Amino acid sequence: MCTENFEPEIQDVIKEESRKFNDETYLINIWCNIWRYAIWLAKKYKCNVLAFEPTPRTYNNLKINIYLSNLANKITTYNIWLWDENRDMFFEVWDLCDSCAHIVYKKNKNTITIPVKRFDDLWIEKEKIGKTRLVIMDVEWFELNVLRWMKNTLQLLPNDTKLIIEILQSNNDKEEIFSFMRDLWYSNKNLDENNYIFYKE
Repeated sequence: MCTENFEPEIQDVIKEESRKFNDETYLINIWCNIWRYAIWLAKKYKCNVLAFEPTPRTYNNLKINIYLSNLANKITTYNIWLWDENRDMFFEVWDLCDSCAHIVYKKNKNTITIPVKRFDDLWIEKEKIGKTRLVIMDVEWFELNVLRWMKNTLQLLPNDTKLIIEILQSNNDKEEIFSFMRDLWYSNKNLDENNYIFYKE
């Protein structure tokens, strides 16, 4: 499986953390697109993945890729958008690229409805959270919204669990994200310009 489009710094973290991975380990991949990182991690490290992808066509392609990779027993998929409330939300998509979906407030011909859930309300078994060793999140400026409503999960994660979160330089919530995570005893450091690793001291 080609990993050339993966940031080398993220690959380095995964390689370092992979010593903890086994067939009972869980990884959480929030907004995984059609396969990354979910399929690569499940294939290479034999671990289990909770994979979140909100846009329906991208989600269907993800499911196809999981099937073709013979990983249906290793990857649990969620076709939902994670945010700070439970409701349905309108998203506008384009015929050629529904992975570029964005939130809108009025319906039009390109609008679809996607269920929105708070992570802590999903009732994922504590056993799975307790076996989670890596969380990868790429939610395009909605990091703070998602993190606020997975607070219980963040507190239940084992102390050696790492989080890799893309936080763009243009994100006005960056300092608030850092403060929120510090309150939960997470430190952070840059992996590259836009990616950070969070870990408990």
